[in-house]
Amino acid sequence: MTKISINKTFYHYCSLEAFISIIQKEEIWLSYLKLSSDAMEGMVFKNTILTLAERDKISPIIIDLLKNVIIAIENELDGFIFSLSNQGDLLNQWREYASDGSGFSIGFSEDFLFDAKPIISEQFNYHPTIFSPILYNREEQEKAVDDIYDRIKTRITEFHKHKNPKKLISKLFFELDITFQDIFRLKTNNYINEKEYRIILTETSTTKNTETFYRNHKCTILPYKKIPILNKNKAIIEVILGYNNNTPLKIISDLLTKHGFLNTTISKSSIPHRQQ
Repeated sequence: MTKISINKTFYHYCSLEAFISIIQKEEIWLSYLKLSSDAMEGMVFKNTILTLAERDKISPIIIDLLKNVIIAIENELDGFIFSLSNQGDLLNQWREYASDGSGFSIGFSEDFLFDAKPIISEQFNYHPTIFSPILYNREEQEKAVDDIYDRIKTRITEFHKHKNPKKLISKLFFELDITFQDIFRLKTNNYINEKEYRIILTETSTTKNTETFYRNHKCTILPYKKIPILNKNKAIIEVILGYNNNTPLKIISDLLTKHGFLNTTISKSSIPHRQQ
């Protein structure tokens, strides 16, 4: 995937505790997506594929088979993500992800996010990790899955020739498997205001050859992956304090400098807000 823009910054909103962890441990965490607060995660991909199939008037038998294959892949597949936004000072993001403005918005450089991708893939030795914008618009979603859908239709045609459902399922699984990151980059337009981008890392039961860590998150045990920040001088280029964060800027600067994060711009949110 080509870079999105020149010198672009993408922001990760987080709590004060998470910010300290990222800086002191010099790593980011990719969280297990199936425990996301969005109940529709992954379902948009399936619904988009089925919409295209119904539009082409494919027989109900084949559509049911296709649906079962996609469900089987969703059950087999695990996704881990690190979420960002292309805007660093959004009120809804502060409220939802940064302790109502008491946390931070960390500006990562696009160069870091793209340079991290092959390192992640090599380190974990499974399907390529991608850095991608989330698609909310239905037309964009259909365009994103159109190629894989066309290949699925080819396999469906073969089904009519050999009348072997098990063979068809195997072929469909293979076709979907090579592009299954798309499952995790389609969301309903209810979340369009988040302007989300993601690092997406995926694995299946046959590719679980990496260490998974676990933490407590809202009364749930949440699996995650650790990704080291290697080029610290170019990784974090901006830090924005939330409107309810009273930490002196010098303390933030000293913390960043101590851990090798240099040339980082530090500022306060411009959103006017009265502290509760």
